Amino acid sequence: MIVCRGRDNLTAERSIEDLIRGFLHESFNSSFMYIISPWVTNFEFSRPFIHYPWFSSARVLDIIETIINKGVEVKVLTRCFDDALRFDVLDLAGKIVNRGSVDDEVKGFIKSQLEDLLGGIEAMLRLSEILGDNLLFDLGIGDLGRRLHTKLYINDKHALVGSANFTKSGIIDSSNWANWECLIAIKSSEAGYGELLNITKGYLNAARGFSECEGRFMNMLSRFRGLLPRAVGSVTDVIAVLEDLINTLS
Repeated sequence: MIVCRGRDNLTAERSIEDLIRGFLHESFNSSFMYIISPWVTNFEFSRPFIHYPWFSSARVLDIIETIINKGVEVKVLTRCFDDALRFDVLDLAGKIVNRGSVDDEVKGFIKSQLEDLLGGIEAMLRLSEILGDNLLFDLGIGDLGRRLHTKLYINDKHALVGSANFTKSGIIDSSNWANWECLIAIKSSEAGYGELLNITKGYLNAARGFSECEGRFMNMLSRFRGLLPRAVGSVTDVIAVLEDLINTLS
């Protein structure tokens, strides 16, 4: 099955959101669920996700936590959040805050970029809480080599592979500005599934843990002192600074 979203959203009877919702539903009864996506956020489905008899929520990280509590092995592989750092945006944010007066459109753009960075970091911290060592990162080390670009979702029923990141813009957004995306669903009994599962395991084995990602993130920030309005010693400090900048730009 191929599900796409494109011009006027008329490319498939089912939406990408429907496909991902179905994947999560069947993962409750799978032995494992692996998510590989360069970007992962705590987005909300367009309508509540209800799985009887366990729970109801629209937030995907709540759903993942519930699947874990069901006893399913869940692993998530993504890029380290240092990949989302925009030093030009941080520099502009500081200058805008110091200047005080700036065009509202520019201010709005910078604020949205900071919110994206903040949301990504917060999602990783939340995933770290619920996944522990099963939250993994591509640090460009070992067999992964170059930056992670694969989007692959797999359990013991299906594999979904295509262009859609595990984010609102990848899965949910149906606006005229949304990305055009496609996902191909392959049943576990069909040709190609076994190879995709082997590829997934290879990716996961080559990945690194949260502490290494956090260390690289903080090291990168330390090399660009002065971009943030005050010193930071942890990811929690960075979140507080970003929140202050966003509030100042509001």
